[in-house]
Amino acid sequence: MKWSSAVSQTQSFEKALKECGRKIRREMSEPIDLLLVFVSPHHERFYRQAPELLQKEFNPKVILGCTAGGIIGDAKEVENAPALSVTCGVLPGVEILPFSFLNDAMPDSDARPKAWHELFGVTPDKEPQFILLGDPFTMDADKLVMGIDYAYQRSIKIGGLASAARKPQE
Repeated sequence: MKWSSAVSQTQSFEKALKECGRKIRREMSEPIDLLLVFVSPHHERFYRQAPELLQKEFNPKVILGCTAGGIIGDAKEVENAPALSVTCGVLPGVEILPFSFLNDAMPDSDARPKAWHELFGVTPDKEPQFILLGDPFTMDADKLVMGIDYAYQRSIKIGGLASAARKPQE
């Protein structure tokens, strides 16, 4: 396993992306399996383009990210300023199964573990670990974590509620 992280406070999203790309390429020559991205609201006009631009710059197998008010990476934290954080992982032998769903798709509290297995497309015998990024305005995080705890008792979960939004639908 190998990891590299970069943060740019450059005002231009495209320049910030190139800056992060240069640092990552100096540290990693292997193909990237997982790209974790956090972007401040200062780059809002690039949100829709970001996945395509990130794919072009890093060519990862999987991209996971979100907006955030505070951006952390490469041992730095940036608050209330333009920022882009990119963390890349080379994960030999690791199968990554990205998922996304709306709050309404979560099984109810009386559901059997199988309902959760079907939601995520993985059974506990695969020993899955979870990176969770939920929207604080629309995700019932308690229900999600309790459901994962119930259906995947031995799994590790990391992440949190993350968004640069200040209100629902922003």
